[in-house]
Formats: sequence, structure tokens, C-alpha cells
Amino acid sequence: RWILGNVRAVDYVTSRPEWNKKHVIVNGSSQGGGLSLIAAGLDSRITALASNVPGLCDHNGRAFGRPAGWPGLVPVDKEGKLDPKILQVAAYYDAVNFSRKITVPAIMGVGLIDSTCPATTNFSAYNLLRGPKQIDIAPLMGHAVGKSYTAMKERWVLEQAGLKK
Repeated sequence: RWILGNVRAVDYVTSRPEWNKKHVIVNGSSQGGGLSLIAAGLDSRITALASNVPGLCDHNGRAFGRPAGWPGLVPVDKEGKLDPKILQVAAYYDAVNFSRKITVPAIMGVGLIDSTCPATTNFSAYNLLRGPKQIDIAPLMGHAVGKSYTAMKERWVLEQAGLKK
């Protein structure tokens, strides 16, 4: 429901007379960052994407010796094994799989000491983006919005909307 809700939000925005018929920019942090990736992968009306410390990425990370993304959809059993059925279903909710379809300009913020949405999960999504992209890597930032990312995003969004500051 929350994935389809993103598409319905774009339906609503693009139906409004105030919409300029050109730009739909999605933006979010954490769960919202993951949902922004998913929305941009699903809806071709989206023209730009800003995603900070995105959640919902790399649910299968543990299968490859990496941390899994938030919210940890694929549990590990007592022997350290992952349930293959849950792995298969989790792929439908993994922003990494939507990132493969994203060709619009994108920016991403990543905190290298983020224990909620580990940097490796963010890089898994970022590396698959197919359009022009920029990344702000904050070595000493955890699960937060850094000042450098905020400044970069504010300038970038204005540029994407044709409203250069």
C-alpha cells in the first residue's frame, strides 16, 4: 500500500492546475529515501530524485556477507541461515531493484557510520542508478541529514526545477 501510495501522490500532484507540467521531484530520508527510490523506479513522470540515507535497500545483503538494509526484512535463523522464501519476497520491496530503472538525475546522502541504514546498502542502490548522479559521503555521520548534503540538495533541487538560486 505504501508503494502504490507514492504513485497515487504523483497522480494527485500532476492533476493539479498549479503543476507546471514539467517537474516532479521526489525527496526523502531513511524510509522516505527508500520510497523515493522506489517511486522514481516505478513512475516515469518523476524528473529528479533526492534520497538521503535511504532505507529499504539491499534486503538480501546478509546472503552476500554484507549488512542488510532497514528494516531487516530477512531474519537469520539460529544456524545463521536466511529463509529463501522470505529472500524471494523481500526483493519486491527492495529499493535496489527499483534503482536499476532510474534514469533521471539523482543525488544521495550517505553516512559511513550509519547503523540503521548501513552505507553498503545505500551504495548498492546508488551504484545501479543509470542517470546523472551525485553523492555526498559523510565519513562521521550516522543516520542523519548532514549539513553538506542539505546545502547540496537545496541548490540541486532548485536547478532541477529550473529555479537556479
